[in-house]
Amino acid sequence: MKSLVDAFPENVQHTHAFAVKASPICGVLQIAKKCGMGAECASWAEVQHSMQNGFEPGCIVFDSPCKTLEEIRLALHHGVYTNLDNPQEVEAVAEMLSPKEKQIATEKRLFGLRLNPALGSGSISTTSTATSTSKFGIPLHLDSCRALVELYERNSWLVGVHCHVGSQGCPIQMLVDGVKVLLKFVQQVDLQCGTQIKVMDIGGGMPTDYESNKEAHSYGSYVKLLQQQTPELFNGRFRIITEFGRSLVVKAGFTAMEVQYTKQLTPELQVAIAHVGANQFIREAYLPKQWVHTLTVHDKFGNLKGRQGEKWAKQDVAGPLCFSGDYLAKGRMLPIIMPKDLVVMHDTGGYCMAMYSRYNSRPAGAVYGYRVAKDGSGIKFFIFKEREKISDVLQFWGPVVPIPVLATRPAPSKL
Repeated sequence: MKSLVDAFPENVQHTHAFAVKASPICGVLQIAKKCGMGAECASWAEVQHSMQNGFEPGCIVFDSPCKTLEEIRLALHHGVYTNLDNPQEVEAVAEMLSPKEKQIATEKRLFGLRLNPALGSGSISTTSTATSTSKFGIPLHLDSCRALVELYERNSWLVGVHCHVGSQGCPIQMLVDGVKVLLKFVQQVDLQCGTQIKVMDIGGGMPTDYESNKEAHSYGSYVKLLQQQTPELFNGRFRIITEFGRSLVVKAGFTAMEVQYTKQLTPELQVAIAHVGANQFIREAYLPKQWVHTLTVHDKFGNLKGRQGEKWAKQDVAGPLCFSGDYLAKGRMLPIIMPKDLVVMHDTGGYCMAMYSRYNSRPAGAVYGYRVAKDGSGIKFFIFKEREKISDVLQFWGPVVPIPVLATRPAPSKL
């Protein structure tokens, strides 16, 4: 997180809003806040969560394609920056706001509009948001540009633009190209409205390398590309907002799960059944070819298995859920797994626990943080989130209430 903050020029106003959806765990949010970051929120509940964790409203970005007018009014009341998603939403907000509220929104620069640069899909369609058919924002092309400029003309309180092309599977140049499209649109608005646009929300989306211990790109290299190809972004006119999530936290986390049983399904294939599966790794289970994590195997004391001389074999690693797609890996070459061993899935610091499923009512595991002493003398562990109790899980399904007796019809008389 510090490397992101350090990558941008100090003389440019910027807000680096951590994508709360990547990891809403309070301990993670506290670290983000301590690093000087804001919070990017995909729901009003995430906005409240961020404020409760101490984020200043002016450092919070409210993004959602389905906001209610009441939520937008609350955001305005608190001073939260809001990206509107479509012309209908803009017009509805314009009707809702009083002249005084429009003045406040203009002075505090509280509203932007999400545009879709329509650059196409990355290698993972489900994480690409810049296709012409994406549900997010307004596709920006020649036919829509004039209407959008007129939308800004009619609504002087609309002072920002936003784009986010996607995350994993999108090359870094695609992120830069999205900014280029935004700046071209700003030029069109300038011709009609002067320098009305003051905020550039350039999204996030830095891809993460799940196959190695290093990141594919640095924030410094990203900013260098922006400085080379979009120098006007840094001329001091704009407040720059970023919304990174995955690349900030994925490599900071791993998940250790105990193996309960192993089965020899065929002479060539064994399956290990562990206590974590698709309940915590939804994408990995449903899209296994697109979401591949490194796995390591450890004995019950935590010692790494698979050293020289130890036997390896192709094995499946399955989760505990009652559906046949609940696998973390299939046919993976791993050290021979035994009951009570620990299977560790790496690079799970984001978009894993955050997407936890209630299917089969399995309690979510505990989440721990750790810090390595600067002098290398040891590691300090602390708890971010206690393991759920079954009673916690069952509350999700509602209270136990008496079922009313339904009136029954008398049996038909026999002829």
